[in-house]
Amino acid sequence: MLNSASRIFIIGNGRAHAVATNFIYELNHVDKQIFLISGTRFMFREELSNVVRGDLLIANSSGPYSSNTCEMAATVANKGVIMLSITDSAVSPLANISQLSFVVH
Repeated sequence: MLNSASRIFIIGNGRAHAVATNFIYELNHVDKQIFLISGTRFMFREELSNVVRGDLLIANSSGPYSSNTCEMAATVANKGVIMLSITDSAVSPLANISQLSFVVH
């Protein structure tokens, strides 16, 4: 997934934001452009408008699921973006729209 992606976008809202920020740091060691979707000033839609087919979105949320993260992930999944989720259940809203999910308990 990482190798085939044109660019990598990471989203995590609320308590998942710290995890998303850590992924930015870790993934800066791969030869890809990495972007954090932070939603600063509630600009999730504006930030996600740059995500296109061929990009990878890593979405991180666990119960209670962030509506911002889940809605924005569903929006880009419908655009043909590669989806990877990190979540707490194989039937979470993020897992349902992802090609690959890491379920963390």
